[in-house]
Amino acid sequence: MGVDVSLLVFQILFWIFCVLKLWAKNRFYAIFCMVLYLYLLPTEITYRFYPSLFDAYWGPDTWYETYWFINLSLLALFVVLNRTSSSHRVYNVVNYKKRYSKKFIGFFVVSFSLVATYLFISNIAVISYQSLVANGAMGNEDTKLLIIDQIFKWVPTFVIFPLVAMTGKKWYMKFFVLYNLLLFFIYNVLAGSRSDILSVTLGLVLLWMYGRKIRLKQILILVTIAIGFLTMAGIAFKMRGGSNEGTLVEVLLKQDYTAPSYNLFGVIGKDIINPLMVIESQILKTFPLLGGEWIYKSIGGDIFPESDISASQGWAFHPFVEGYVFGGPLGFFYNGIVVGLGMAYWKRFISTNDKQFNRFMFAVIGSIFFALVRSQSVNFFRYIYFTFIPAAFIYSRLCNIEIHYLKFFSKSSKK
Repeated sequence: MGVDVSLLVFQILFWIFCVLKLWAKNRFYAIFCMVLYLYLLPTEITYRFYPSLFDAYWGPDTWYETYWFINLSLLALFVVLNRTSSSHRVYNVVNYKKRYSKKFIGFFVVSFSLVATYLFISNIAVISYQSLVANGAMGNEDTKLLIIDQIFKWVPTFVIFPLVAMTGKKWYMKFFVLYNLLLFFIYNVLAGSRSDILSVTLGLVLLWMYGRKIRLKQILILVTIAIGFLTMAGIAFKMRGGSNEGTLVEVLLKQDYTAPSYNLFGVIGKDIINPLMVIESQILKTFPLLGGEWIYKSIGGDIFPESDISASQGWAFHPFVEGYVFGGPLGFFYNGIVVGLGMAYWKRFISTNDKQFNRFMFAVIGSIFFALVRSQSVNFFRYIYFTFIPAAFIYSRLCNIEIHYLKFFSKSSKK
């Protein structure tokens, strides 16, 4: 056991070194890597030292196989990110000449907020973690509660972040932002969604941190924000029926960040390798109307044969799982290339010729990190048209700028 502790310490120190090296070049990459690792280390600890906390166990050898697969995946990812972080490019996508009327987009933002308010008030009696899980069973993603939940997931992107990032806001606009923040947090506390609360909190922090040097004042503010988040997260956990009973270790490990990469131990323990499944799912899930099956649902029955896999559990999936299913023990190459290049492409959206737009997109993308590291890598593409482009459109109209979206795909210019 002492050797295994040493192995984990080595991994932690190695990844801290990688994150610090990336932080010096690109905070965007560094923050993503910290979130990615948050969903790996607790699971490694749980499987090796406290396997009784979970129902499934595939033997001690699986831990060593998974440990080295994770290390090689992290190393491959670091190589790709370190290589692309040194590329200082500017995408000339923002045009200042054209002016727009803010009336239409202002009407949309206000209307979206009012719709969310109406749905919240009219359904407040049934909004809960249990009802969302029940309505997500068997993939019924068009149920009423899940539609409401999706609308609230868009409130930060379509309402809160664009208005917070605006300059020269009137007092009533600031009040409107505070109202929507309060509405969003209350909804997610009732729904027991700690990850959504954390995501928006991170987005707002990144919006505030952008371009700042981290000094004592900033650290104190971050500590205050962290205390506020932990308070809301604790209330949300109780609302979903959670209980922090047991030893301190059990309380720390039996949390949302442990389940996603537990599937990695499952596919390695069961030796589930099916590259065609990955390719088919990636292609069909590129656009919702194409149908197809998520990888987590295709492998869920083999890993947990006695459990029902519901749509609400779809977030319990780490991107590194995809790499093993695609390439087996050599799937770490897949993880490094696919995840690394996905992040490299997203970096284009914060590397434009407009610093204020970069600041806005830095917050929007950062708020998605927690969802991204709990889902399939095809979301690198899906989030572009589901989130980035709509958010950029709203922001551009509010700030009277024009964005040439096709130029994100074109050659950039050096700084």
